[in-house]
Parts: sequence; structure tokens; C-alpha cells
Amino acid sequence: MGNFNKRKLPPPSPTFGHDVTVFGQPDAKGIVNGDITADFTAYPVHLCKHAGRIVDVNFALVKSGADQTDAMSFELDVLINGTSCLDTKPKFTYQSGEQSVPISTWASGEGIIQAVIDYDNINFNPGDIITMTGDITRTIPDTEMNGLCTLVQFEPIIPK
Repeated sequence: MGNFNKRKLPPPSPTFGHDVTVFGQPDAKGIVNGDITADFTAYPVHLCKHAGRIVDVNFALVKSGADQTDAMSFELDVLINGTSCLDTKPKFTYQSGEQSVPISTWASGEGIIQAVIDYDNINFNPGDIITMTGDITRTIPDTEMNGLCTLVQFEPIIPK
């Protein structure tokens, strides 16, 4: 036991503070179970316990809906205390006649638009509330959208 105190421990890495804060504030997930049949607003995703910033937003659907006669789309927005943190909202568009399949904005391809962060509106403080809204553009699909999972990725703000 006496030898332990005599050992010299290496200094923490330059990213130690960042790593500890990320561990203390993991990414947030907003989940909507069941069918999504209409637009929704102010759906809670996260109550912030530390200061930080949003660095990425993605979503996935278990079923992407299917409309055999018309095109459709689903667009998501993420807000900090009611203010959007996105310049471009993640979205997928869907052509008529396609099958209802799982879809994610992590993927790239035709009909998928990635989120673009609004760097002027990404910071949050303890007690801030992060919400999401969803906007469906369609007629009446043959298969509703189902099983939404939104991932909001954070980065801590380390005091200097």
C-alpha cells in the first residue's frame, strides 16, 4: 500500500475534460412509438443538465410509409427552448409506388437530406429543454410511418 503513493501517475490527456463531460452527458434519443399519422410539435427529447452544444441530428423510421399514388416526405426539426438549431432539417422524400422500408438519415442516397447545423443556435445551458417537431407532407398513405427514433448528438462546452 505504501508503494502506491510513491508512484508517479501520468498527467491526464488533453481531452480528459471533454471525455469526462461526454460520458456525463451522452447523446439524447427522442422516440415516438407506434404510427405517425400527423405532424407533431414540441415532443420532448432532453432536459439538459450541463452546458454544451448540438453537433448532429439524425432520425430513423422502422416503417417509412407507402403511398401508391403520391409522393410523400417527413422532415424533422430539433429545437432548444423553442428555437431551431438547424439550417437544413433532416428529411426523406418518397416516390409513389415504393415499398415501406426502414429508413435513416445516417444513410445517403436519393431522397435523403442530412441535417445541417445552425452554428449560431447550437449552445444550451443547464435546464434548457430540447424538443423535436415532425412535418409530414402527403395525402393518405397506404402504410403509415412508424417507430421514429431521433438521435441528437452533443459536445460539451469546456470552460477555459
